[in-house]
Amino acid sequence: MTALSGRRPRHLLSSSLLARAAAPLAAVALLAGPAAQAAAPTPDSAASTRASGSNGTIVPQDLPRGAEVRGAHPASPASRTLVRGDVRVTVPGTFVSLLGTSGSSFVVNVLRGEQWSVLRVGPGGSERLVTRSEGEGVVLGSDGRLLTVVRSEANRTTRIDVVRAATGETVQRRTFSGYKTVLDVRGTTAILGSDQGTYRWDLTRGGTTLLTRRVGYTADIAAGRLASFDGDPYLGGCSVVTSLAAPGTMLWRSCGERVEAFSPDGQRVATVHILSDGAGPSRVSARGVRGRLIASYDVDGVFGAVRWESGRALLLDAYGRYRSATVRCEGTSCVRASAQGFTSRG
Repeated sequence: MTALSGRRPRHLLSSSLLARAAAPLAAVALLAGPAAQAAAPTPDSAASTRASGSNGTIVPQDLPRGAEVRGAHPASPASRTLVRGDVRVTVPGTFVSLLGTSGSSFVVNVLRGEQWSVLRVGPGGSERLVTRSEGEGVVLGSDGRLLTVVRSEANRTTRIDVVRAATGETVQRRTFSGYKTVLDVRGTTAILGSDQGTYRWDLTRGGTTLLTRRVGYTADIAAGRLASFDGDPYLGGCSVVTSLAAPGTMLWRSCGERVEAFSPDGQRVATVHILSDGAGPSRVSARGVRGRLIASYDVDGVFGAVRWESGRALLLDAYGRYRSATVRCEGTSCVRASAQGFTSRG
């Protein structure tokens, strides 16, 4: 699952494409700095329904305050203070990326000095080292049990360590040829994307099964959904949405947008421009899983993390000109669902 720090997906189709895709945590740094240029509008933009706000654009400080984000979340986008119900914990570090929760603890990827570490942080602020990391390539399973850490050697080989989030014990380690990335982990299964195709990895037995020759870039095991590229999107490749159970049966194909997140029930997707990378997009759309447009949301700045809170409510980390906030949107109605942060203008 995607960390709540605003990670951008790393494309896998060629080394040149890898070079053009932004590193996830560099994106976090940029999100706290000057707003990036807006991505080119998608073909659906003229017919898009925009969220209410100034001139049809989300302005975080102008939105009414709604209910707080459910579950664990940063107090505001890029904040080092983490919130879960009545629990608030501030984690020291230059960057603090919330990966999710394991039991009653937060699991975070933290930069202190020049060292990245994955920590288990208790409700009272106690810390336990789970594993060291290299900043990117860390995925916590959606059930909070297992954590994967990806280390790539010049895209020639990729080592993936699987550790228990509770103890840091290594339960699986494997070196793959080429570049691999973990799209999702749940139970004893991981979904891997690579330039050779998309695979299901059995974390108990260690074997892999090819799901499709297309390049997977977003997956949700609980929702049973997969998004993959049928070619390099910089060379005309398109995004294909399928179920994980039947990856050969297409639900929707788009050559203008890619999927950022699936809703928990798998019936909706959040999409951005297919070539959006760097600091983030300026437009996010909510669609049915077969492509029906529900609404599009614009911000005078960039969006960071994008995730579904429920089958209908979409959470967007919105970085406007001066303020940032997590925004909850349902249809064309949006409210602020977190405290406000400041957006540096450099």
